[in-house]
Amino acid sequence: MLTTEILLTKPTLFDNYIIVSPSLWWNDEKLLKVQPCSFDSNTSIYIAVGKEGEVMERTAKELYNKLKLNKKEHVKLFYEFLENKTHGDALHNAVYNALDAIFKVEKK
Repeated sequence: MLTTEILLTKPTLFDNYIIVSPSLWWNDEKLLKVQPCSFDSNTSIYIAVGKEGEVMERTAKELYNKLKLNKKEHVKLFYEFLENKTHGDALHNAVYNALDAIFKVEKK
């Protein structure tokens, strides 16, 4: 949740954001009501959620869709639904996949 809040309110603090299974339902989903700041630099955002129940899955997808609407050309945005993972085991796979997606080196 902290990563999501920083992304939405102070996006220039980091170039890359990895958000896995965010508890966006907390506090009446207030983070989903925040209008994201614009991204002035190259930014990568990776959002993932496992099979964690309707609310967790819905709110993670809503965050992705909200960012996608305001996405600029220099922003890389990824979303992954880890259908065979739960809240307890999604993190490891998601972080590996995020690092691979964000820092992918094209083979020559």
